[in-house]
Amino acid sequence: MRVVEIARQDDPDFDELAATVRTDPAISARLLKTANSALFGRRTQVSSVESAIPALGASLVRTLVLGFSLGNRVTGDSLRLRHHAQRIWRSSLIQATTAELLAQRISASDPPTWFLAGMLQDIGRLAMLAGLKNQYADVVGTSGGFQAEKKSEQCAFGFTHVDVSVELCHMWNLEDGIVEAISRHHAAAADAAQDLPEDESHLAVALAVSSQTADYFSSVVHSRECKRSVIDDSLIRHFGVPPDELVELFSEVDRRVSEVAISMGIDIGDAPPLEDILAEAQAALAKLAVQSQLEAVQAHRKLAESKRRLKTVLNECKELKETACRDSLTGTYNRAFLEDAINLELKRFRESGRPLGFLFLDVDRFKQLNDTHGHQQGDQTLCEVAEVLKTSVRPSDFVVRYGGDEFLVILIDVAEFMVKQIAERIRSRIAGLASQGNDQAPTVSSSIGALICDPSGRKHPTCETILREVDGAMYQAKKGGGNAVAFVRLEGRKSRTVDAPAHPRHLEESRPLNGFDAGPHRRV
Repeated sequence: MRVVEIARQDDPDFDELAATVRTDPAISARLLKTANSALFGRRTQVSSVESAIPALGASLVRTLVLGFSLGNRVTGDSLRLRHHAQRIWRSSLIQATTAELLAQRISASDPPTWFLAGMLQDIGRLAMLAGLKNQYADVVGTSGGFQAEKKSEQCAFGFTHVDVSVELCHMWNLEDGIVEAISRHHAAAADAAQDLPEDESHLAVALAVSSQTADYFSSVVHSRECKRSVIDDSLIRHFGVPPDELVELFSEVDRRVSEVAISMGIDIGDAPPLEDILAEAQAALAKLAVQSQLEAVQAHRKLAESKRRLKTVLNECKELKETACRDSLTGTYNRAFLEDAINLELKRFRESGRPLGFLFLDVDRFKQLNDTHGHQQGDQTLCEVAEVLKTSVRPSDFVVRYGGDEFLVILIDVAEFMVKQIAERIRSRIAGLASQGNDQAPTVSSSIGALICDPSGRKHPTCETILREVDGAMYQAKKGGGNAVAFVRLEGRKSRTVDAPAHPRHLEESRPLNGFDAGPHRRV
């Protein structure tokens, strides 16, 4: 508690902090070992607590000391209680590392402080297990997820682990912003930030997303469930995580959890590596999303066959849908699919009020490419462009070959700044297609019209209006010679050309990684 008190000072006294830490030889030794570990990648070794503390910073020292102290707590000798404790600690470190990674995307945030908040937000679960032992294990052992656990705890004891976490953080004299964020961490991300100042709202949203992430990891490991659309939307909307980097973020969390657990001496038990499981889950999610969209678009087709032939008819119907809706060359959706898809999403747009984005892409000078290099090279270029589009958006979005060298992308429930960000990434990747080790390959570039449907307009847009406006934006991008993006906002049925905004909280340049950063992200 003395370390926490010193760390909260505006100008912490490092000498006093070192003297306090040195009173516990075990913590002093572990602090030195951690400071010299691969987690920080220091070129020179620190040999004393006095030199380690300024290098780590007061905020990170506070996080490590609390982690060392809490990690040594033993809940009992029975295997059952140890299993529950391991599960709680694994979940807590998932939340902590997720919060730390999100802090690195928000200006003026302190990653070690966010890590600490994530680690402590469910400390009440460990406290209840330590105090109530098998009685607590009986109550939560059959629950599914944190929300179900809260209901079981309230019913059995009259309070929940969130109440205990908040009281413990008050006793440890942690900042009010941390305690308030912890009290809300089981709320939806958008609700967690309600009525909070901006600096505290970021942390509250991060803890809510971190809690959902821990729940998702648990469901992937134990039941191979891969539904995480709510988490994905929160990461994209609030933290500017590109859709094609979401799996990479989850894999980085998994890797850090194991390293931090070893560093802090926390027993999280054995668990299968999540990297392969997450890859399988992502593939399953994509398959489910495609099937769901096909069934929604073709819902008007009625099956009138008897039960005896139902299975055969469904298989035949599935094959017909795939053939009718897919472009044979690129594997994208085709134009026959387009109008139904746009009208379906416009209906959802009118009901939900959530923004809808469109990209219209034309390959620059494609006729010249065909004439110079032949139609076979032209077909290969179209397939490569289609692959760039499919890998740059989410499984729930649509990629359609509109005709010839033109493609249209429908972006579902996407923030305005992300429409331009995705369009710029696609333009850049297409411009780099010809430089991938083939000197004879033709130069490729594209002109992209990007459109966002603003739900604030009085009249809702029609399919015809959208196609006309996004096509016009594409021609605006092509006027200057191509390899460009033009952005249009559609308010009702009125459009205006605008400069797409940058994300207000997303850093343009990556900041030095603090806390438990162990190196560059790995791709899955």
